[in-house]
Amino acid sequence: MSELVAALGEGVPSWLTGGTAGWDVTATGDRGARIACGGAFPLDLPGVLGHWPADVAASVATVDDLADRLTGHRPPQVVRHFPAFVPLLAAGGLVRAVHPDDAWLLATRLTEACRVVLMRVTAGGDLPAARLLPLVRRARFLLLSAPGRYRPRPFPTGRVFGSARLLVDRAHEAREEWALDLLNHDQHPVLRRWPAEQLDRDLRRLVLVHDTAAAGELLPPPPVAPAITELADPDDAVAWVVREGFLP
Repeated sequence: MSELVAALGEGVPSWLTGGTAGWDVTATGDRGARIACGGAFPLDLPGVLGHWPADVAASVATVDDLADRLTGHRPPQVVRHFPAFVPLLAAGGLVRAVHPDDAWLLATRLTEACRVVLMRVTAGGDLPAARLLPLVRRARFLLLSAPGRYRPRPFPTGRVFGSARLLVDRAHEAREEWALDLLNHDQHPVLRRWPAEQLDRDLRRLVLVHDTAAAGELLPPPPVAPAITELADPDDAVAWVVREGFLP
């Protein structure tokens, strides 16, 4: 998980990372988690690590419910600095108190919910939220592509959204959304400040397992049950990213 945690922390500006000082995440006995700052301002999420329904509508409703819980937390520190919280969540806390499988699951579910929160308020004209959204979309892509990127390490792919089908669908959506943000980085204030090396590294991550020019293994979809066969053609996404991001 260390490579994933390091990748999630790249490109996050200091005005966001400073907002996580003193905060930690721990697991609770009700298959939940608590995010708190030295015991203060706790964001308690009972059941967040538990079972999610496999039905598409019910799974979407569960994400919306988690988004509502994030919205109701005061002060809104976690949402307003969320890209900086994701590495902490994926690491399982400062002292790795959360099991690695649960840490990935927690980071993935909360990122899914935070994306919903930010899309809601951005639609209402919230400019600070609009600045955060590309970084949250990036984190979503990195988390959902992790099962294919960091093989053979197992991830709880069948559990995270209630069904592997939903994971595959959301992984494809995450790559498309982040690719659009990255290819149009000059339209996003945070991404405009990225050095060319960071932009290039993330472009490679969209299509390759590794982010170096010497390693050319294409990024596969998340490993899922064999019964799921109607996947989108990954070659289409690869060709589009290569054409838009790498060719003159």
